[in-house]
Amino acid sequence: MVPPHLPAISRPMYSAERQMHERRAKAKSEATLDTLVAMITDMRGEISSLRIEVAALKQPSVATNLLVGEPVTDSGDDGAVVLLKAELHGLAKCIAETKLEIAAIRPSGPAGSDDHITIVANELDAVVAATEDATQSILDSVEAVDTMAQELRSHVSNAYAGGILNDISEKMTAILEACNFQDITGQRITKVVNTLKYVEQRVNAMIAIWGEEAAANDISSPKEDLREGDARLLNGPQLDGIGISQNDIDAMFG
Repeated sequence: MVPPHLPAISRPMYSAERQMHERRAKAKSEATLDTLVAMITDMRGEISSLRIEVAALKQPSVATNLLVGEPVTDSGDDGAVVLLKAELHGLAKCIAETKLEIAAIRPSGPAGSDDHITIVANELDAVVAATEDATQSILDSVEAVDTMAQELRSHVSNAYAGGILNDISEKMTAILEACNFQDITGQRITKVVNTLKYVEQRVNAMIAIWGEEAAANDISSPKEDLREGDARLLNGPQLDGIGISQNDIDAMFG
């Protein structure tokens, strides 16, 4: 039987021919093996280089270089490795910038005074509470006026005056129906508040991954207030316990 690496021929092969074909097959096999070994060696070198690069990215000095546009380069790397390193540099820069932006949302002052998400949620809660109080006051007043109109109707015999009182009762009913806006807007604002709280939970989760201390160190300095004149002084109504009390104002003019 002819070995698989030998060509098929119609006549018996001489021993010299068989030895020549065997030498050629062996040389070809050794060449393929050498090529494979060389490729594996190159791949190991590239993997080692990538491991070193990833470890370097974890160092603060390297992160600083990435932010100022000074990536670490290696003149011995081929094109594919250089491209991969560039992508890693870009990813590290994006992560660092994201950390800075998320840290800016977090409070930088006492008692969470600069926590923007919490401020917005509290302001919306205050809007719901204020509209609810105002609506309840309107309802109480409307009911009182309607009761007085009905009582007055029982003492009026004039048809014209009775018609006016009926019109007053109809208008009071229209006001009561219009006050339903508070319930609808309150539900919608509550949805917005819940969404903000969900975003805040996700932000807190990311900060917990990086560490509270690291996030605090990443907080950028507060931006300067560039408003001028009355725009700098008028900040709108304040939440309970935050704004200046009436007693403080009276003390200033006392």
